[in-house]
This record gives sequence, structure tokens and C-alpha cells, in this order.
Amino acid sequence: MATVPGIVFVPSVQHTGTWFIIRFLQNFFPSVIEADKVWKHKTLPELPCILHSHFPIIHRPEIQIDMDWWSRRQMALKDRFLDLRTIELLVGMFKTIIPVRDPLAAILTRETREPQLRHFFIVDGFVELAQRFRHHPNVVFLPVDLPWDEQKRRKMLIKVLKHVGGHPNNEENKEIIDKWAIDWRPENKTPGNQLKEFYQQGDIDKILYYLGPKRAEVKYLSNMAAIIHPFLVDLGYTKGDINLW
Repeated sequence: MATVPGIVFVPSVQHTGTWFIIRFLQNFFPSVIEADKVWKHKTLPELPCILHSHFPIIHRPEIQIDMDWWSRRQMALKDRFLDLRTIELLVGMFKTIIPVRDPLAAILTRETREPQLRHFFIVDGFVELAQRFRHHPNVVFLPVDLPWDEQKRRKMLIKVLKHVGGHPNNEENKEIIDKWAIDWRPENKTPGNQLKEFYQQGDIDKILYYLGPKRAEVKYLSNMAAIIHPFLVDLGYTKGDINLW
């Protein structure tokens, strides 16, 4: 294995291709450790390794939702992830790779997996990406769902590897990059995702119908478009790639 010394940090908004980039990086950083465990217990990880944390679930009091059992559960999930200040600190310490995906697609994936929960925090996560990390020198963003050809995928993976201190001209590394650029297969698939079909068809009416009261999440995403959209355009998304909101 062509390992790279040190630590790479992978903070991510949930359902944005986290395990795709982690699996790629494991070719060079074989160990994956949850960053909150290292931070809270003040232990040093075995190197080389990938530190990972999802962005936190942020409670927005201005967004009125019923505090029934599922929202109480969601509030309890907050403790599983690092807070944003700590994530920002770690980004300043380590080379960082952040996966990105159309935020609407991320919302629909979570709706399929967790239909009893709300998803506003996914939009909040994208707002933080745009406002805190968009121009950070330690960060490289990897859009996992852009319709790139093999050549563009290869260039992106080379950029990622260079950023974390790897050598893309190494023969073993070139083989790894070529394989991933050709395959580019999603990890952690969501079976039975009916909303994915509607999304691929661009059928926003059916999406909103099946979301029911959680169409509010799409409205919230639309309200944040002035912040999120320019960030996504900088990464290579076009209006056609994110035209549902």
C-alpha cells in the first residue's frame, strides 16, 4: 500500500459522499478514526490515518417543528459530532478533503433512510461550507455527483492526492487513481430510494408531494440559495445540475 504519512481530515455534511472519499483515501491512509473520540478523549491516533466527523446537527429555534419522539432523538444525535469551532480548528491543523453533493439529493437520501426525522441541518451544513470553508487554503472540495468524464475525474483525484501529500506519478498510485476514475461508484448506497427516480427525472412536484410537511426543508434550501448556489457554481455545478431548487 502506497501510504502517505500524517493525518488527513474529512469533515462532511451527512449524505454527501463521505464514504466514497474515505474509501479512496484509505488507499493511502489505511486507518479511519472518528474525530470526536480523539478530541474528547485527548488520545493520539495511530498514523497514518483519516480523521472524520460529520457536521453537527444544529437546532434552529426559529424553525418551528413538533418536539415529538423523532425530533428528541435528532437532538440527541448532536453529541455524536464535533461542534463547528472544533471542526474549524482541525481544518486549520490538517489537510482537509470535504465531499460535496447537490444538497437536495442529500436531503432526499436522508428522507429515505430516516423518514421520521427532519433534515434542515443538511442545509445548515452547506451554508457553513460556503461561509467558513469556501476559500480555506487547507481545504479541497470533491464534488461526487458531477457528470464528469474519466479525464476530469482523474484530474480531481490527482488534486486530492497532491493536497494530502501523496505522489500521483508513483506507479502504484497511478493505478489506484485510474481505477477510481473509471469506476467512480457510490459507497453506502440507499436501496429502495423512490425519491431518487423523481430527482433524476427532475420531477419536483412528485418530490414535494412525497415529502409532505418536509417540503419545508426544500423551501429552506431555496431560501439559502443566495449563499449556497455561488459556492456550488465555483465547484463546477451548473444550473442544470441543481435545477430543482
